[in-house]
Amino acid sequence: MDEIVALFYAYQESSDHDIGDAYQSGVVAVHNDRADPKRLRDNPIETVDTELELLNRITDIVVEFDPDILVGWEIQTASWGYCDARGRTYGMSAVFYCLWVLISS
Repeated sequence: MDEIVALFYAYQESSDHDIGDAYQSGVVAVHNDRADPKRLRDNPIETVDTELELLNRITDIVVEFDPDILVGWEIQTASWGYCDARGRTYGMSAVFYCLWVLISS
């Protein structure tokens, strides 16, 4: 199973009327000399050194935004499911951890 090298996220407040102000997006990527941040133009890029740091950072972002709903592409087998599978290689369940933090906060 390939390591995750980048995660893209977007967040929107449903209570705000001006979508431009309420919408935030970004990228968390494992540092790579071949990646050119200028190609992603309007998306802020945060780099980390390892896949484990990437998984921890995306968990921190979920906790910071404190969303009511988490969505993704084919959630169980792709997006969140893949993050969970990769997290298990480090002895953590990314999905379980995110949900536990959200429920306990």
